[in-house]
Amino acid sequence: MNTLLTHRDKKKLFSYLPDVWFLAILLLGWGGLMSTMLFGAWHTVGIVLGVFLLSVTGILVKQLIRRNGAISVFMGILFLMCSLFFSLSLFSELREFSSITEPNAIQLLLGGVIIVGGSLVMSMWMMLRGLSVRMPS
Repeated sequence: MNTLLTHRDKKKLFSYLPDVWFLAILLLGWGGLMSTMLFGAWHTVGIVLGVFLLSVTGILVKQLIRRNGAISVFMGILFLMCSLFFSLSLFSELREFSSITEPNAIQLLLGGVIIVGGSLVMSMWMMLRGLSVRMPS
């Protein structure tokens, strides 16, 4: 067995992790949006959000098939800004608890740190990966 080939395959699979991370998060968003729309809550905001989610999901799937450095940098910046926004909203929600040791506050903090912190790391990784992709001459 050629361990060098196996190492390359693992490295290539590992390089897709940011795209898969954000696709999983977008699929959760799709699930929430579709359940809302199935129950008859058709609003303009929901339609605009659906179009946005569809376009971002399409771009991420395109990146999985064929990677483009400029799109990776753009998507990394977009997801970084979204992650920073959600970190601010996470801390705003935490301020509403009287004590950080309440079970719901701990649950919010743990889930928020995993999702928002993971998204911050993945968005920076996506930007750096996009900067390292060689552009065709």
